[in-house]
Amino acid sequence: ESPQDISGLNPGEIRIRVQKEGYKTVYQNTRITSGEINILSIILDPEITTGSLRVQPEDARIRIMNIREPFYQGIDLAPGKYHLEISKDGFKTHNEWVQILAGITNKFKIDLKKNHN
Repeated sequence: ESPQDISGLNPGEIRIRVQKEGYKTVYQNTRITSGEINILSIILDPEITTGSLRVQPEDARIRIMNIREPFYQGIDLAPGKYHLEISKDGFKTHNEWVQILAGITNKFKIDLKKNHN
């Protein structure tokens, strides 16, 4: 997590690696000079993910409950856990947490069950 304070480094060239799950690892070279404070600002980009969500019936409402942006086919999601809610009149609402992983094609298929009232 940031910010990080690191002390006790010997003067000279160093290579820094910054990594966090779900984000691309960044490497940066910097020079440490005795008696100086170096401040680095590093921004991590989310890993690229691919995937698909198929639901039946096809016109069911799909919501991702733990993000603000409304769901749409092709939405960009960073790796992580997402709470899906799929609903349609006449069917039981389906709630499920799914894990989106980086580096693989994430595929999910959800079939709603009819209400038997």
